[in-house]
Amino acid sequence: MEEKYKIHAGYILFFLILVIIALLTVRWSEIPNLSGYLTFALTVSSLVLSVVAIFYTIYSNASFAGKLSDLNNASQSISAAAISLSQASNEIREKVEGIPAALRDVGSTVQQTHLLVKTFSEAGSGTPKRTAGPVEAKAVLADATAFLQTTSINGLLALYACSLSFQKKIPFDLAKFCGQLKYLTEDYAYGFLVGFWGRGMTFVHDKGIINALTFEGDLARTVKVELDRRLEREAANPETKAWLEGNIAAAESYFHGPIPPKAGEGD
Repeated sequence: MEEKYKIHAGYILFFLILVIIALLTVRWSEIPNLSGYLTFALTVSSLVLSVVAIFYTIYSNASFAGKLSDLNNASQSISAAAISLSQASNEIREKVEGIPAALRDVGSTVQQTHLLVKTFSEAGSGTPKRTAGPVEAKAVLADATAFLQTTSINGLLALYACSLSFQKKIPFDLAKFCGQLKYLTEDYAYGFLVGFWGRGMTFVHDKGIINALTFEGDLARTVKVELDRRLEREAANPETKAWLEGNIAAAESYFHGPIPPKAGEGD
């Protein structure tokens, strides 16, 4: 159908052109200077069309520049979204990589809880504890040393208090001691010490007073070394390092200063 319309339109246009030519030739041929008029009219039409073309070109260029600007903005938005997506992907990967460590911490906490429950059960049943032999004592001490490398800072501070208490022969009030340290609660410290009981140290607890009965020298040195190592590790975190230094100083101040090293202890 469209092709037929095009054909008919072509015929009509052709006949109109013939009619115009015939009129110009037959009726207006006698007009003087007709060719000059036509030339002038065509010239004026050309100028008008040229001006229109110039303005249309300017308008088209402005529209094209606007489109390019929109395209550039869209490209920048896509680039920013890609960067955000990449950062989110990196954060997810870091969190996923941290899951095994968190699981190990959970496993360690569960193990400590089991040990704590076992210790309370033995204490409640009144079962006498046998004295460990030298080989077993070394194994227990080695296990305790390995445990200290992954335990909490507050747990180390509680052990450090028992170490100072044993070496200076000064029983201490657990509640008052914890009150001098930041973020160390009496319940946590007592639970940690009970869980660590028998792994190189023993103590008695009577009406809130802790009296350290035994504390292996190697274990005491390991506790101090581990605290110093934690200080070095927190060098990049000034607030945490200052908190730990303040707690260590408060613990030593409670027992009237740190224990001076014995001759040959550093060898």
